[in-house]
Amino acid sequence: MITGRPGAESIVLSKCKDLVSLEIRASDNDIRKAIDNELNTTIKIISDAMDDDPTLRNDILDAIVAKAKGMYCPS
Repeated sequence: MITGRPGAESIVLSKCKDLVSLEIRASDNDIRKAIDNELNTTIKIISDAMDDDPTLRNDILDAIVAKAKGMYCPS
């Protein structure tokens, strides 16, 4: 099994014979849920900032989902 980001696939696939390819992407909703869950266990400074600014949580989620483009890598 080989995984990788788009763009590198032509190099990798040129070395393989008899292969099957499957694109796996997370939906924006899946990413939002995962990050929202991480924010529930985040450090106190960020938690306090989210408590002080009710829009901050959604701003964080929107920014991450927009940049992720279907990718999520848990730590």
